Amino acid sequence: MRRRLFSRRAAVLALTLVPACGGSEARPESGPTSAEQVDLAAIQRVVDLTYEVSSFDDVGSADPEAFRAPFTPTATLGYTRDGALVTRTVDDYVEIRRGMVEAGEPRSLVEWEVTGSTELFGDVAHRISSYAVRVDGADSLAERGVMSFQLVRVSGEWKVHSLLWHAESEDRPIPARYLADGGP
Repeated sequence: MRRRLFSRRAAVLALTLVPACGGSEARPESGPTSAEQVDLAAIQRVVDLTYEVSSFDDVGSADPEAFRAPFTPTATLGYTRDGALVTRTVDDYVEIRRGMVEAGEPRSLVEWEVTGSTELFGDVAHRISSYAVRVDGADSLAERGVMSFQLVRVSGEWKVHSLLWHAESEDRPIPARYLADGGP
């Protein structure tokens, strides 16, 4: 009798835990919940802000300190070049921006998201984003590529904690799935 009681308890416990562990009663694939929609909109605002603080119409009016706004204090930014990973801190990029302002070069730099998609779970999110850059008002693009944003919600606010990108090249064009209607 004792063994049977244990088996029932084990079965009840197992049935109780299965949905909590993402078992057979996992949430069906449907649209995002209203809470997720709020998070996705907040994440989009942070991504837009990241592109905004990376851009300036007139280097003389650029504010290097504004670059900090979308990032956590310990965020890292990196890119690949010639098979190597180059990483920097937000402080490094603020200093790079200061150098641009002092040198007056480039006169303008406009960077924007072409298209992107976000994956979200709890307080962490990932955004894959294709981007384009124009420098000094040129008609042609200076660069296109794909960025990977890792975002975290800290104290109720979404921030970029890691940003990695790879610029497009002749031997590595951006895949069509990352470009809206062919992209710029």
